[in-house]
Amino acid sequence: MKKKLVKGVALAFAGSLFVAGSAMAALITDHYDDTTISFSDYVGSLAVDENGVPKISGMDITYDDVTGELFSVSIDMEGRLVFDTLLINDGVADGVWNSWDYYVTDQVADPDLGIVVEDGLYEVDADTVQTYATEGRVGHVNGLTNGTELAEFDPMWDGFTLTYNFTSLSDKIFLDSDYVIAYTPYCANDVIVGTPVPEPATMLLFGTGIAGLAGYRRKKVAKK
Repeated sequence: MKKKLVKGVALAFAGSLFVAGSAMAALITDHYDDTTISFSDYVGSLAVDENGVPKISGMDITYDDVTGELFSVSIDMEGRLVFDTLLINDGVADGVWNSWDYYVTDQVADPDLGIVVEDGLYEVDADTVQTYATEGRVGHVNGLTNGTELAEFDPMWDGFTLTYNFTSLSDKIFLDSDYVIAYTPYCANDVIVGTPVPEPATMLLFGTGIAGLAGYRRKKVAKK
């Protein structure tokens, strides 16, 4: 009986250590390989991942896993095409992939499409509308326009990696556990979407701790 009780307490303690360790953690980076062929509401006929350039290989999203503050987004690719757009769903209350909360545009100026937008970070509001590719992956979402500008913003491009650094912003962006971040060039020839999922090992360890607590509670009640 004592051995079983000690085992249950040990498991519960391991679970509590995991929770406490998570609470003390700080910076975390989620990596996503390019497995996206198109955004899920695209109804066009182009069914290949890449149609010319750019060629995206992956995306890294770095944030504080305690506060959720977004630090940076880095996208590895060949042949960047501007204008392009980073789309951010902070995951608060919705978690739907295309329910965007923020977006970053770079060098958006195409009078033929009726789009003239300054570079910057924007918040989605009631006037925000989606724009669509008219070449490449025609009819695919390729950005947003008419949002509320929060700050001037220029991502850094070194020929291999496109980096969005959010650390100097006065208006911070905070991500919830079911955030969605996506990227698309104006032609939508290659896009990427990142959204986190629970890690099996993490969920197993957490579940073991909970199971230990539950087992200890059942033994205590039975003894009474």
